[in-house]
Amino acid sequence: MRAVVAEDIGPWRSVLKLAERPPIQQVPQGALHVEVSACGMGFPDLLQVEGKYQQKAQPPFVPVNYISGRVLSVGDGVDAGAFQIGDRVVGNAAADGDGHMCGGLAEQALLRASSAHRVPDGMGDAVVLSMHENYWDVHNALFACGRLQRGDMLLVLGASGACGMAAIDLGKTAGASVVACASTDDKLQACRAAGADHLVNYGQEPDYDALIATLREAELYGKPNVVFDPVGSRYAEAAFRSMARGGRHVVFGFASGGTDPKQAFPSFPINLLLMKAQQIVGAMGRASAEQVQEMFQLVQDGRLTPGVATADGAASAYTLESFVEAFDDVANRRAIGKVIISVT
Repeated sequence: MRAVVAEDIGPWRSVLKLAERPPIQQVPQGALHVEVSACGMGFPDLLQVEGKYQQKAQPPFVPVNYISGRVLSVGDGVDAGAFQIGDRVVGNAAADGDGHMCGGLAEQALLRASSAHRVPDGMGDAVVLSMHENYWDVHNALFACGRLQRGDMLLVLGASGACGMAAIDLGKTAGASVVACASTDDKLQACRAAGADHLVNYGQEPDYDALIATLREAELYGKPNVVFDPVGSRYAEAAFRSMARGGRHVVFGFASGGTDPKQAFPSFPINLLLMKAQQIVGAMGRASAEQVQEMFQLVQDGRLTPGVATADGAASAYTLESFVEAFDDVANRRAIGKVIISVT
């Protein structure tokens, strides 16, 4: 089978190679063996290849964690009624018996059954992969951590990324007004297509004063009840200061630090926590299985629209052969929404 393999840990351009590998023969306990149709790539996949992500992988391994495909076989220890051969599923990559990750950049992969969900009939790869994990984690961040309610104003940093798009979609469905902040006009137009009410271009560099001034000019300063922040740095500091009294700033990541997330740790004016009864909340956890099924139903009802950037052509289509282009677009922040890589 064809696969993109990380033979070592290091700069992704140096260690990733498209190669022929033997088909998967052994299915570990608790795993599903799938024929991959597509996988969804994000910045953590690049960090994992370079050894800079908190979850380390043992080389050689096949990267990219989020996978959709059809079940070829079911490992021991999986509930006999949960998955059947031929089911379409989405889930997270599992390791083989030697501890090497068998991820999505291959014609066959292993999934952890505990993370997998059956894909509803008629739901395309771009839609389900745009949802998987991103919507689960963002749902928890907005509602369990940020306590977002109908009528709130939600400010989304990094709004054109996969998690940012999920925040826009979920926020609008919940009845919030959404302020989308991104670095280019093209990215903001994708945010508009996803449903954002207000667009804020904060440029390529984290300029605190410029973002504050832009929010004031747009008459948005002092109004956001919730900030969804996967970006960090001075973008985060400006967004925090812009919140309304009682606002909740949900820390979701530090993407503006690139391959060194520590560079993006913000310095918040914590006196405002006291003066304006604000909160900084770390987003850990994800939606329950029942909430995942509810989100699937919302998609089928037309109330959620995941994958809108990919579906309408705003994001490129990638294949195994063009994996270098996919990694390069993610590394250089050109990607809009989830990067979907077609495999078969």
